[in-house]
Amino acid sequence: MIPSGAAGTRQTLKLMSQLARAGKKSPPVRQLAVDLTRYLPQKDWLGEITALHEFVRDKIRYVKDTRNVETLHTAEKILDNGAGDCDDKSILLASLLESLGHKTRFVAIGFRPGRFSHVYVETYHAGKWIPLETTEPVNVGWSPKNVKVKMYSSNDDKVTLGDLGGKRVKAYLANLASQVQAAYAKANTPEATPEDIAAAQKLADQYAAEMANYDAAAAKKAKSLGAKLKAMQEKKISILAKISPSSHAHLQQIERTKKIQRLQDEALHLQGKAPTTENQARLNAIQATIQLDAKKSKKYMKEGVIAATIASIVIGIFTFGGGAAAVQGAYQALKQGAIQAAQNILKSALVAAIAKGALPKDSKKAQQAINDLSNYPPDPNLPNLDSMLADSQAKKQAAVEKTLTWAIPAGAIALLFLI
Repeated sequence: MIPSGAAGTRQTLKLMSQLARAGKKSPPVRQLAVDLTRYLPQKDWLGEITALHEFVRDKIRYVKDTRNVETLHTAEKILDNGAGDCDDKSILLASLLESLGHKTRFVAIGFRPGRFSHVYVETYHAGKWIPLETTEPVNVGWSPKNVKVKMYSSNDDKVTLGDLGGKRVKAYLANLASQVQAAYAKANTPEATPEDIAAAQKLADQYAAEMANYDAAAAKKAKSLGAKLKAMQEKKISILAKISPSSHAHLQQIERTKKIQRLQDEALHLQGKAPTTENQARLNAIQATIQLDAKKSKKYMKEGVIAATIASIVIGIFTFGGGAAAVQGAYQALKQGAIQAAQNILKSALVAAIAKGALPKDSKKAQQAINDLSNYPPDPNLPNLDSMLADSQAKKQAAVEKTLTWAIPAGAIALLFLI
């Protein structure tokens, strides 16, 4: 059974590649390709591509699959029917092209994130891949616009998980793991046949191969530019952790996230193994740890709204505009009650930060925090700048809530007098 989502699309592309590879060896397919290009000049490769594309585009009628049933046909069957959907027309065109020596690949696309809904062929010519859409009255080289997601058939037709994202990959692997466990359960019954045992082993081998693909993809992504940028960000936060407790908390959250990711990967590996008491105990322990972390994260999120705002100011502004010097200078000024001096230090840091590319949203937060210091001075006994800024913002919030508490009854009384 072909799974849904990106994993299912990958398997479909694999099956289409297999059918196209078989189709190019078919004598009727090869003969048709020769007949369609008979009167072209020798070595007119683009002319061959155009002639075969126009035949499939114009002579093979587009019809949808049976409702809720995905079907793929051989090139010969598509020719017999004289009709097919985008999958079938692509298979036939790829078979015709490959029979004349043209290299092809399939491209699955979607117009909404995470959902594939169409496929077409590309052929390699003059150093580039050329799209060949067969379901619309368009010429060689045209491809659909506003594409949100795209997947190519692999050259070796192996099912890989490298380009599948996060939750979709894990859902696919978890489903395969459940099949492995069910097969093991059947193989361990007294009435199990040698075929049942072989089937369980085959599924286990398939799962092991998929997990190897998953691990390889994860290792590759760890070396990508995105991972390098993330590492740079973590290094910046690590430096700030020395002067900012809120940044330190953020760094701890990153480490917790990494730990949970490692535990989830370990669980996926265990699910594909033969069930044992030790494996089950470890799975239970992992599940308990993940659930506990989820509860803690929810609690931290609820209690840390103001701290998160201040951390954003520190990370987004003071790193650009003077780092530890600005933070410590403003802290010492506030500790002595010198509100104006602290504001001047922070404003200087803010100007430098804006000049160096600080995000507008962070600049706005920082400017507001600086302005609020005069009206809502913080407790000078607090241990660091983060807690002082948080105290100022908390006092502001309390003042706003108090104003609203009085404003609503006053408004109601005024309304009564007007009536």
